[in-house]
Amino acid sequence: MATYPEEAIREILQEDDALRTNWDNVYGDRMTEFVLIGIEMDARRIEATLDECLLTDDEMKEDWTIWKDPFPPFHPSL
Repeated sequence: MATYPEEAIREILQEDDALRTNWDNVYGDRMTEFVLIGIEMDARRIEATLDECLLTDDEMKEDWTIWKDPFPPFHPSL
């Protein structure tokens, strides 16, 4: 919806509470979600395990150019 004309966006956001709640002023309704679907999953354990994968504030401040990028260069097509 972020690509709609500004007037259409304003109208839709006025009518849709859920969309307005998730709307980002920079990216609009564009987002990435990670969804797990299952039965009797231990949500706290899953969340704790995923949290262990996150970088600390200090790690975020490091010089990342010292690390080898394992992915090939990205060239977006126009």
